Formats: sequence, structure tokens, C-alpha cells
Amino acid sequence: MKIPKINVKKTAGLVGGAVAANAVTNKFLAGQNEYIAKGAPLVVGLFLSASRNPLASGLGDGMIATAGANLLSGVVPGIGSADVLMGEDVLMKGADNVDFSGATPEGAEMKY
Repeated sequence: MKIPKINVKKTAGLVGGAVAANAVTNKFLAGQNEYIAKGAPLVVGLFLSASRNPLASGLGDGMIATAGANLLSGVVPGIGSADVLMGEDVLMKGADNVDFSGATPEGAEMKY
């Protein structure tokens, strides 16, 4: 198996850009309009990604990816939320309507 070349600066930039985009959105622009707070890292990322420096370019690409995902999750309901993947409590009930989702209170009988 051949090991591919890894651009460490670009990879570090991607991770750093994702962290920076979340920090800008959550810390510095917390009081702003939701779309401005989530879109500002996208604009900054566009400028940084045009850089010839691989670290700065990676920062920009990471910011674009994270800010784009955050913006999309704010516009399209259910995208990016853990609830979509986790399902509902209905999955915890048996076919015969036995509720296994919680403990039975003392003195109560289980429904079959």
C-alpha cells in the first residue's frame, strides 16, 4: 500500500480555519444577526483561501467549509442537527407497545 503525501500546513490550516470560524461566530459576533454571525467567517475565508501561503489558504478553506455548513444548517431545517440522525423515542418502543424508554415507577405495572 502506497502512503499518500500529506500537506501538513494545508491540513493544519483546515483544522485551524474550522476552529477560527466557530470562534468568530460564537465569541466575537455573538450579538449580531444570525446570518451575519455565520456568514462573516465565510467572507473572511474567501479572502484567505486566495493566498499563496498553504497555511493561510488552508485557514480560508476551513473557514469556508465550517461557515458554509453553519449557514446551511440555519437555512434548511434539520440539516446539521443531531436529532435527524438520532431518531425519536418511538424507536425505543417494542412492536407490542411496551415502553422500554424509562424506568417504571414503584407500584405501576408495565403495559403490554
